[in-house]
Amino acid sequence: MFKSLFKLIAFLVLLSSCSTKPILNKQEVNWLKEHPNLSVSVFGYYPPYQFANDFGDVEGLFIDYLELLERKINYKFKKQKYTYWHNVIEDAQVGRVDIILEIQETKKRKSYLNFYSQLFESQHVIVAKKGTDIYSLSDLENKKIVIPKGYAIWELLNEQYPNLTIEMEENEVECLRALSAGKYDAYIGAKAVVNYFIQAKNFEDLTISAEIPYSYSPGIAVLKDDVILNDIIKKATESVSINEKNALFDRWLLKKVKPFYLEFSFWLTVLLFLFTLLLANVLFNRYLKYKIKERTYALLLAKEEAEQSSLLKTSFIHNISHEIRTPLNSILGFSELIKKEGDISADQQNHIEKVIHSGKQLIYIVDDILEISNLQTKEVTVHYDEVDLIDVFTNIIDYFKPKAEEKKIALSVDSSSLIEGDVVKIDKQRLITILNKLIDNAIKFTSEGSVSLSYSKKEDVLDIKIVDTGIGIKDDEKEIIFDSFLQLENKISRKFSGLGLGLSIAKENTLALGGSISFESKENKGSTFTIKLPYKSVAEINKNFDAVKYEDDNLNYTVLVAEDVKINFLLVNSILKKFSPFNFSVLHAENGKEAVDYVKEHQEIDLVIMDIRMPVMDGYEATKIIKKLRPELIVLAHTAYSSDKDIEAALNAGCEEVISKPIEVDFFKNTVKRFLLSSQIMQ
Repeated sequence: MFKSLFKLIAFLVLLSSCSTKPILNKQEVNWLKEHPNLSVSVFGYYPPYQFANDFGDVEGLFIDYLELLERKINYKFKKQKYTYWHNVIEDAQVGRVDIILEIQETKKRKSYLNFYSQLFESQHVIVAKKGTDIYSLSDLENKKIVIPKGYAIWELLNEQYPNLTIEMEENEVECLRALSAGKYDAYIGAKAVVNYFIQAKNFEDLTISAEIPYSYSPGIAVLKDDVILNDIIKKATESVSINEKNALFDRWLLKKVKPFYLEFSFWLTVLLFLFTLLLANVLFNRYLKYKIKERTYALLLAKEEAEQSSLLKTSFIHNISHEIRTPLNSILGFSELIKKEGDISADQQNHIEKVIHSGKQLIYIVDDILEISNLQTKEVTVHYDEVDLIDVFTNIIDYFKPKAEEKKIALSVDSSSLIEGDVVKIDKQRLITILNKLIDNAIKFTSEGSVSLSYSKKEDVLDIKIVDTGIGIKDDEKEIIFDSFLQLENKISRKFSGLGLGLSIAKENTLALGGSISFESKENKGSTFTIKLPYKSVAEINKNFDAVKYEDDNLNYTVLVAEDVKINFLLVNSILKKFSPFNFSVLHAENGKEAVDYVKEHQEIDLVIMDIRMPVMDGYEATKIIKKLRPELIVLAHTAYSSDKDIEAALNAGCEEVISKPIEVDFFKNTVKRFLLSSQIMQ
């Protein structure tokens, strides 16, 4: 009974403190109704200011403060989540977000933002390894300092101490981790944040060595151009009372909370005889809450550590794939050009073929690791293409023939199953991946005999069989052959190279397409793998592009190549210049912004070959702008990023096709020719 009465009184007090008259005028209310999609950045990185809870939602001091403002103006902003702070600043500069939470005021930011309601202040400090003699900013001369990308402290230090060597990492944890590893000499950040991450991430070799005369005083910022929104936010923040702010601080900054009933003398008089009981109850509840919070905090840290580890692993695999593909693009591309067009001896031709083969093997291994990582994290999407089955099966057989001939194995496709113009709608890349892994596996484990491929169509199911006369699979090992990184028996592992990912990748891709995979095998007799995939029938593909095009004497085209790595541009330029019978005029842009400017200035451009990862403006943004300027202009993405997400992002940006690095000269030429000739036919 008393507990219910307490809650009723607390509710009435809270209601009286919040029930104020409307703070907006009619024009401002109507303006909010006309703009239902105003966005606010949320950056769930560290408690108690903003952080992601167990359900993935962002909460904390600034989130509660935002909700308080929303109640005051009777409006709900769209929360725009960010992982890295420098992305928040970039979006604010180009107007992709209307309001920024928890942002420090600086001279540069004041040029495009107005700032309100700085909620607290935390001193900036220098962090160094224990035992390092760093006691002030003057001790940092000739030393390497690290701060997170986009943080305000960089602007403040650069203005007052231009001679300091300052480098940047993605976030606080990456900065502290690099400092602990010896990559930098010092890190500068807010004291409250530093203390949290040093303890949470167990950086036992790091310590706060000095405070500096700068403070972290974050508040709320609004784009200057939104005049009415600025007036609304100003009124809302000014209407927040001291009691309302204190309530937020009491909740999130862990101040000692005074029992509410102690503030009412009349209630103390009435309930004096219950004071001891109530006090004991409060203390006991606080103890329980403390233990729950302590346990929850430990679980959150463990969860965050696991998620961060998984994120770092995926990011590392993704980035290392790109870094390997970029130099191999030039190595393999120029090697293929030399092989096809160079005047070289038979021995040199053989050497070039070995270079190409080894390079492709390296890419094959890296792609396997990236592929299985994406499949295990369920980061897969399906893209349906019109696929000529004859082209797919014959190309795969042609690709593996040298490997089969080297082992003196007969590799064939059942010609009776090939039907001219047999076109289906299916994910071409995943189909090729499945067949590649199964045929490669069959050849690897077959010492003599044959490997054959056949297919048939029954209603809406594509039935594919790969039959080999290899070593087969033991009965007690059939249940585990699709496991990742597994090769059966140590003897087999020593005899046959590889990571053991092929069958696992084939199975996961089959399941992603909604199909099934099965096999029959006898030890020392061979194996038969059967794949069943759903498909849709499509009319025969028009293969008369060459005839249509070459009847026309005008073979002149202008191609814009957007590529920041010079050697990659030289490779593409070499291929285009020797692309008979076409006559290409090639323009070169070193970043996305230059590509956009070229398109504006040169209406004669027929095709854009767009790299994705470029400085100033990336390929995604450049493609979106180009498509607005000239929707009919063909844009082909040419990138070392080739995961499902990367391909989907490129297609969503407006690219017609994605050409992966390292370049395959024939595929590159066929793709360019196909889109140019398709465009001419439509004209």
